[in-house]
Amino acid sequence: ATARGSVIQAEKTVRDSEDALLNLINVPTFDTRPGPVKFEDYTKGMPNFAVSYKRARDYYPPTLTAEETLKSLQINLETARRNLKPQLDLNAAYGFSARAVSTSYNEVIGNLIDDHGKNWSVSLSYSTPWGQRADKARYRQAQLNINSQKLRLNQAEQQLMVSVRQAVRTVET
Repeated sequence: ATARGSVIQAEKTVRDSEDALLNLINVPTFDTRPGPVKFEDYTKGMPNFAVSYKRARDYYPPTLTAEETLKSLQINLETARRNLKPQLDLNAAYGFSARAVSTSYNEVIGNLIDDHGKNWSVSLSYSTPWGQRADKARYRQAQLNINSQKLRLNQAEQQLMVSVRQAVRTVET
């Protein structure tokens, strides 16, 4: 009786799994049972670690994310380095002004297009930061962030390498 109950329970588990599979592949009706699955024989040879690792490395999300984060951190480092340097700015302005006349406001506005004075200015400003404690701290922090991200990237690559090596060994054995 116990063996018969185990067989009935196993058949129920198989049918439940078949229903879950049909639901997963989006079959409209559950009237038919899935048939046997046949795959073609694999004839392309054994997997190569170098090729497999390169292919996995090109699409492995943790390393792709770490590389993009590293690029962003390098931009932050360049910004912090640039903030440590003196700054030289060139400013230029050009404009029109109305000529002084002793007439009404409306006449001045009306003559602005034809009868106007020109004014312009050019300036050069140079600034040197003094203490720069905050800027130096930001620069050091940016360097530390880059070093930390490089370590994370190396760890992700090592984990990927271990996974690929295990997968290749599994296929080989």
